[in-house]
Amino acid sequence: AALFSQPAIGSPLDIFNTGDTATWCQAPALAACNTACAHYCLACGTATISAPPHIPGCWVSNGCGKWVAPGFPASGCFCATDYSYSTTFCLTGLCPTTACLKGFWAVDDFGQIKLNCNPIACVCSPGNHALHPFAVNGASGDFICGLNTLTFTTLNTGGPAGLLVEFTNATALSAPEVDAPSAASTLALVGAALTIMVERRKRA
Repeated sequence: AALFSQPAIGSPLDIFNTGDTATWCQAPALAACNTACAHYCLACGTATISAPPHIPGCWVSNGCGKWVAPGFPASGCFCATDYSYSTTFCLTGLCPTTACLKGFWAVDDFGQIKLNCNPIACVCSPGNHALHPFAVNGASGDFICGLNTLTFTTLNTGGPAGLLVEFTNATALSAPEVDAPSAASTLALVGAALTIMVERRKRA
């Protein structure tokens, strides 16, 4: 089933669902099957937008994203090994402690998500039949200033292999919203400084 973005506080991050050419908060613009996924890199090979295997009910249906796989072999089967997909987003000008990522993912067969090498979610049983939630926020300390990397490592035990990622929230507050002093506090500081100057002149 399709997933719809939830109301979010802060600036939307430029991060993409698998197989989508529009950012998570825009209307989906899904790419064609058997083409390279522009926003996800595969450690060894090319992340390719994949059609579901010819096995009824094998994969949960596409929603706002599309399944990607490590290529498109004629047999539809892949080696039993790990496949790591990564995507990046930038927090330049944004406050990492206010960042938030939420969404759902499905994986054939098992998998783990890491943000900047820090584990944030895993699927320890076959995860291709349903969507699984994941979430991480700034309180985790996993976000960093500048470029951030989100990595999805999948373990295929043989046969079809794939990954589906759909975000429902990806936001952060801009740094001035967090760090800028309020007008009231600024006036208080100026007033205190003037008071000190007046007292010093009286004593001179």
